[in-house]
Amino acid sequence: MADVLFIAEAFLVWAVLYAVQIPLRKEEHRVLRSAVFILKLILIPAVAVLFSAIDWWLPYNHGSIMCAVYVALIGDVVASAVEYAVRWLMARGDADGESRHRFDHRVGAPIGLAICIVVLAYGTVNAETVNEDTHEWQADGLERAHTFAFAADLHTGSAQSMDVLRDFCRQVNESGAEFLILGGDVTDELTSYEEMVETYSILSTVDVPVYFVYGNHDRQPGEHFVGGRTYTDEQLLDAIEGAGIIVLADEFVQVDSDLVLLGREDLSVDSRKDWSELVNPYPGVTLIVADHQPYDDAQLEEEVSALQLSGHTHAGQLWPLKGLYKLFHLQVYGEYDYPGTHLYVTPGMSVWGLPIRTEAHCAWELITLHPRSGRHLRVLCDDTLLSFHEHPWPMATEFECEYKMNAPMTGCKASITVERDSSDALVMKYYFYEMESGKEKEGRVNVPEELVDEVRDLVNRHIVSLKVNMVPGLVTDTADESFKVTIGDSCHIFKSENIANMTNDSTVEEAWSILIKYLPEGTPEGLELIFD
Repeated sequence: MADVLFIAEAFLVWAVLYAVQIPLRKEEHRVLRSAVFILKLILIPAVAVLFSAIDWWLPYNHGSIMCAVYVALIGDVVASAVEYAVRWLMARGDADGESRHRFDHRVGAPIGLAICIVVLAYGTVNAETVNEDTHEWQADGLERAHTFAFAADLHTGSAQSMDVLRDFCRQVNESGAEFLILGGDVTDELTSYEEMVETYSILSTVDVPVYFVYGNHDRQPGEHFVGGRTYTDEQLLDAIEGAGIIVLADEFVQVDSDLVLLGREDLSVDSRKDWSELVNPYPGVTLIVADHQPYDDAQLEEEVSALQLSGHTHAGQLWPLKGLYKLFHLQVYGEYDYPGTHLYVTPGMSVWGLPIRTEAHCAWELITLHPRSGRHLRVLCDDTLLSFHEHPWPMATEFECEYKMNAPMTGCKASITVERDSSDALVMKYYFYEMESGKEKEGRVNVPEELVDEVRDLVNRHIVSLKVNMVPGLVTDTADESFKVTIGDSCHIFKSENIANMTNDSTVEEAWSILIKYLPEGTPEGLELIFD
């Protein structure tokens, strides 16, 4: 009944929107028509943001009207665009302007109505169809491959059906997954007590261990928007634990001898610990992190783990939010690399609010972590990640290296990057800056392929020279220098701090001696820079 009402509201809003523009459509007010068209274009993402990206009273109480406005705007904008295109084509070569009198503005009505039907049909099917997305990544320290399932943002009862949940549990049992991670927002403020209990009763049919982290809706923090809670925290916890599911709130669990899972408390909760406060009782064992929201940037910069899994965003849910999130550099969907971890944000298994989704599909994830091939050593000391990895080198066509130096004691900065341009030629870009005098130099120069061989040899020699049975101490000098090499899927990071008794010489200093050979003559000397 709710779906029928929503469809009726969408058509009603579209009809009203079309009707109020009839006088404008009849006349050739180009400036005014253009202004109204731009306004409607702006209103589409604005309504999408107000409906699905902001937690306030309107989506809880009048979400169907907001979503109807969103659908009607898309239909009307497409109809207006078609009208403009037809008018322009008819006016070409029509010097007397009579074409505007021959144009029937009513052609926009069936076009707009058809687009509304398409958006409603696609959005509804896309919201109710849940795909199984598979991923394979490598991780350090694993003794064997591990396959597991991850699902977030189910929103059962309010948005997703119990039949879809049953089918999901069946698929997990047939997938060969060793365990399942529920990444939060399994239920929400619009889920009744009975629906919550049924949800976890269904999830109890999963045959493998299930781990749960809270999302920002599970404990119904938006109760004041809907007239109160439908279940208490204690009732929720009883249902979860009664289903045999393990709750993790800033807690570690060893899921296998070579794999540890950290489940984070949600970012919206005051009692959530900072990353520095967490104490891993299983040091040296490969770690994966489940954190509902992917927006703890401070954690992502410090975190050292094989993988972090998050949800929350629904991949934007309504077009064009995914693009807007990316425009503002927000994690919305897919893979993101950080200094010490690899983040994956799932599109989620459902929607928030009404059952319509015009962005990426709904999905749960089947993930396989493979042991990383070759020898590898990672050292974390004083919050600095040192990464050394030896394995067969990929093609030299996949190459990038970066040298950075910031020496506050001498007031110098330097940056050199080498990468391939669109024609696969090696290009070196450089920038030097002397803080006191303000002198700077920058530019770019083509470099020969021999540089790739020299860097490859440098990295291999310094990997081989490591004594992996020693725990290093770091002696920090006055310069913050680093040398990063990316060849194919392999990334090597060297820091200027001396690694006691572990290398025969300084990788960063040798990297500088290699790169400076290819700079234009006199580039650094012309700035009186001091390079240690």
